[in-house]
Amino acid sequence: MTEQPRFASNVILLDTALVGQMMKFAETVFGQIGRECPTLDLAYWLSIMLSDKANRKEETQVIMVHDPKSPKLNKCHPQDMMELDGMATDTIAGSMTFSVVKTENLVTKESLFLDLMQLLLDASEVKRLLLIPATGMDDDEMEHVMNELHQQKNMSTDEGFGQATWYHMGHFKNSALCNHDQVFVSMALALGIKPEEL
Repeated sequence: MTEQPRFASNVILLDTALVGQMMKFAETVFGQIGRECPTLDLAYWLSIMLSDKANRKEETQVIMVHDPKSPKLNKCHPQDMMELDGMATDTIAGSMTFSVVKTENLVTKESLFLDLMQLLLDASEVKRLLLIPATGMDDDEMEHVMNELHQQKNMSTDEGFGQATWYHMGHFKNSALCNHDQVFVSMALALGIKPEEL
């Protein structure tokens, strides 16, 4: 019998393609307000997202789904996401550890993200889960995975995955199965953009 992996109580599942997508948008915003776009500190950005959702005494596990063929990210530290694999750092939200899960030839990045999401939603030890897919992810497919797991666990109709927050770049359908938030708000804070400048 295969042993199920154990996760930290706080987990961030991030498709690294989203970082590049967001930084391109950020450079456009900075150009509109006449300022140079600074470099994004990835760990600092994630700690802002987590700061109001986690206990500082508990470790946060950051799982990054990454295509190793992707180019290095401009205006991001680190530029190569593989540099974070196995790293740990202290942040304003507590200790963070990073692991990079690379896509293989037979598995798409989207499929890998969905498989990991299902494992994390089903893991009783995970108390806070931040889901940050790339903008190309099919929202309906994510909904389908959540609905199937909801049925498998025999959850009642008024139960959902309250531990999970699904972050979006733009408009989204407000699923009742989890919480939802906009991803760029926290990145804007990390880059020093004021709310009134958005």
